[in-house]
Amino acid sequence: MSLYPSSVQLVHKKRKREKFWNELFEEIESSNGSVIAVSNSHPEIQYKTLCRRYKKYKLGHQYSNSTQQGFHRKIFSEQEEIYLAAIIRSEIDAHYQPVDCQYILANAIKYYNQLHIHNLRKFPYPSFSSHWIANFVARHSLSIKKLHIKETVKSIIPADQFNQLITYSLEVIEAVRKYGGDLVINMDETPVKCVDSPGKAYGIKGDKGKLCVSTQVRMKANVTIMPAITRSGKKLRFSWIKKGKTLKCLQKLKLPCRINSYYSQSGWVNSGIIIKWIEEIIKPYIKGRSAALILDDYGAHWDSTVIEKAEQLNIQLIAVPKGATAVAQPLDIYINGRMKQDRQNQWLNEHFMGDPQVDSVQNAVIRALKAYENITAQLIQKAFETIV
Repeated sequence: MSLYPSSVQLVHKKRKREKFWNELFEEIESSNGSVIAVSNSHPEIQYKTLCRRYKKYKLGHQYSNSTQQGFHRKIFSEQEEIYLAAIIRSEIDAHYQPVDCQYILANAIKYYNQLHIHNLRKFPYPSFSSHWIANFVARHSLSIKKLHIKETVKSIIPADQFNQLITYSLEVIEAVRKYGGDLVINMDETPVKCVDSPGKAYGIKGDKGKLCVSTQVRMKANVTIMPAITRSGKKLRFSWIKKGKTLKCLQKLKLPCRINSYYSQSGWVNSGIIIKWIEEIIKPYIKGRSAALILDDYGAHWDSTVIEKAEQLNIQLIAVPKGATAVAQPLDIYINGRMKQDRQNQWLNEHFMGDPQVDSVQNAVIRALKAYENITAQLIQKAFETIV
């Protein structure tokens, strides 16, 4: 026979001891919390020990009740919970910040600690479960919404870039004074998708099916257009670039005669195309007069051959500050976005009219031409006014 008690005996002894103390605690509560009276009836137990154990029992009993289902109604009173919801709503209304479960939980803990800052031992930290958060959201008309990411221009501009913007703006103003509004030109390249579909369209409410359209063209297939506008609101001849190795890639297309077409192996602009574009578009337009051409910092624009060609034709090249095209280049401020929206509307109409060639290089160029021609002189002038 072992001299040490078995595990069963130890558990039995522990349960017997817990039962004894629970009976004492119930006796104290039945006597309206009089620990002294119970201590006198049990002289074998010290008064301090009984007080210490009873205090732990009360705190532990209160904490265990806080974890029971339905206790979320007792954490805050009705008025306190309304105030907490008002705090969260004010944050959403003021800044339209995304609010998730962790945000609600953090505010609930912070508010609870403020209410019980001097009495946290009497009111221990409660259990804010996911069930409590779900009920809180439902009671105060908060709902989950899709989060849309919106890119914005940085409000704080570095000092060096700010100085560049000021210098650039003064250059444009001086060019307008020197050459006139008709001879201050801005050109920029922008891609145009062959499948130029809008990102959203109307569907039946409640229908969980996806809105789909079919196409036999690669989704990444695109061409490059080269719109050019003047300070006075004029639009120069429309030009575009196709990806190809020889002139044959352009000959099979049936495009209006008022379009200038170019090709390159990458489908993007290079110094050779820029020089050819200056010869065919800028030179006939300026007719020997001096002019200014605003270009961004793309490398092909500032090739030595391009600079030399501009000097031969008395064309002053003005550089848009690097990283500031969204606020300093007229075409990027208003025009390119408006043309993209117009192209997408045209694509949608052609698609639902059943045009089999809606997704093609030829139709993409024609849509871009129509969108370019729809740009008004007032919109172009407004775009220039934002930088001077």
